[in-house]
Amino acid sequence: MDPVYKQFEEASREIGIGLDNIELGVGAYGVSVQAKDTSQPIGISIPKNVLLPGAQVDYGTNKVKEDVEISDQLREYWNFYLGLSLGERAIQRRQDVENAIAKEGLEAWMQDENISALQAFLKVRGSEIEIRRYLAGARTFGHAELGPVHMPYLDFVNHKHASRGFKVGDSGMWITGETDTKEVFVSYGRKDPLMLLDRYGFVTTANYLFSTKSQIALPSLDCKVKVGRNMIRTNDVNGVRYGPKIEKIGNRIDVSFCMLAARNAPMAAKKSWQLALDHATNLTAKEKQSMNQFRSVIINRNFNLLWQIYRRSEEIQDEGLRTVMMDAAAQSIRLVK
Repeated sequence: MDPVYKQFEEASREIGIGLDNIELGVGAYGVSVQAKDTSQPIGISIPKNVLLPGAQVDYGTNKVKEDVEISDQLREYWNFYLGLSLGERAIQRRQDVENAIAKEGLEAWMQDENISALQAFLKVRGSEIEIRRYLAGARTFGHAELGPVHMPYLDFVNHKHASRGFKVGDSGMWITGETDTKEVFVSYGRKDPLMLLDRYGFVTTANYLFSTKSQIALPSLDCKVKVGRNMIRTNDVNGVRYGPKIEKIGNRIDVSFCMLAARNAPMAAKKSWQLALDHATNLTAKEKQSMNQFRSVIINRNFNLLWQIYRRSEEIQDEGLRTVMMDAAAQSIRLVK
């Protein structure tokens, strides 16, 4: 591992980030956070004042904006972090991917075939600042008070389903707990393979599959159904958030999201849909019945789309791009079968 990461680790301690039984190392996806001793608990805690609001970053220069009033030490640390996470190496890696995408004509294919699930990953950007903004989106956390924030050091923790989550409080952000593996993981939330590829540029084992964004006519009711990918909009059932929100607005039925499958839980997706219909807003009994049958249309539409992505991915000449796109599609297909 490049010695600069050890320098960054020391700078992180000096700025006040708590690192308990933790060190940077190299994992399957590059730089990772690892436990020094897997028999002991781990912990990373970032003081609130060390969280870097995205609004304070000049993504053209990749430095903190000059008019931000902070100490020289914090400015130097934040700029050090930005150089590691969004510097020349990161830009070059993404440019290599975009060059392959352009050579294969994948952005035009995506637009022609309306492959909305990969619109961010397959977009060819014209400048470094656009690439940096895209990469920054994968490295920020939606903080309720500060907006999107960069999490220095903490964002080197890689994603794995069924892992701990980020904790947020008045003091800042942190993760703690036990680990049974050398590499420490955190869950980025319920993400399916295409979501991971589109937002983060990688694919790993996923436990869920969700419908892509779509708008489909429902002839039996003379209206359209708009399916989104907003997993935050759920129903409150006895204090538990569960299932998508379904509501009729004018001549359109909005569905916040649609779970298609969940690993090792074959009935979870169907139960999620049924619960959503039970709590639907402004739908008649007839409309609920039609929507219950409509779920199979959504499933079939997504299954065909996944096969379309897989078949097109097989034709890609660039090995890295071909592998990651085929993997995302294949994992999704196995989940929905």
